[in-house]
Amino acid sequence: SWNGAAWSVVDHGAISSQDSPGLYLAVSPQNGFLYNTRLYQGAPVTYGVQYWNGVVWTQVGAAGLDEAPYCLAVSATGNVYVGGYFTDLGGVAISGVAMWNGSTWGAMAAGLQKAAFPHVYGLAIGPDGLVYAGGDFTDDGTTDMLNVAVWNGVKWSPMGSGLNSIVRCMLYDPDLGIIAAGEFDASGSFPLPSAVAYWRNNLWVDAGTGVVTGGMSVWDVDISDDETTIV
Repeated sequence: SWNGAAWSVVDHGAISSQDSPGLYLAVSPQNGFLYNTRLYQGAPVTYGVQYWNGVVWTQVGAAGLDEAPYCLAVSATGNVYVGGYFTDLGGVAISGVAMWNGSTWGAMAAGLQKAAFPHVYGLAIGPDGLVYAGGDFTDDGTTDMLNVAVWNGVKWSPMGSGLNSIVRCMLYDPDLGIIAAGEFDASGSFPLPSAVAYWRNNLWVDAGTGVVTGGMSVWDVDISDDETTIV
C-alpha cells in the first residue's frame, strides 16, 4: 500500500500457507477497506473474497465459489459484487455474478448466461447504485443482452444493442460516465473501431481513433485528471 510517501507490504493473511492471494482488487468507498479475491486450498478448492482493514484480512462470508472470480466492485452502501466464471456459491446456483449484502452471499436473479462458458470480466457501479457488467455472455436466461448488462437491484437489463465481442473491463468516471473496453468493434450496426466505448443517451459511442487497431483488444482502462482515456 502507498501512504503518500512510501510503499509498504500488505500481509497476504494467515488463512493457510497454501492459499493464493487474488489478482483482482477493489476499494470500498464506504470505509476505504481493500477487497481482493483469493483461492482457498481444500477439498474441493474454492475461491472467495476477503478485505483488508489496515491491520488484518477477513474473509467475506463462509461460502466459496467453485471457479475463479475475475472482477470486484464495492458500492457506497457496502455491497460487494463479484464477477467471473463460476456456477456455484456454497451450494447455491450462481451464473457469473454474485452479491454480498453485508450478511450473506446471494444470486443476482438468474445471473448472466451463455450456452457455454459465460464469463463476467468487468464490473462498475454508477452514482445511482446501478451495477454494470461486461464480459462474454448472451442473456440473463430470458432476455438477450450481448456482453454488457445493467443491474437495478432486482433484474438485469440490456444496454442498447450490446457489444459484439468480449468486454474485458468496465469503469465509471464522474465526467464520462460508464466506459467499456475489450475486443469488440461494433454495437449492432454502429462501428466502435477503438474497442473502447462510452455509454451515452442509451447508445454506445466510440472513444475515438488512435486507441487500438488491427483486431487488438483492451484489457484495462482508466481516466486521467484531464479526462484523457488511458488503456
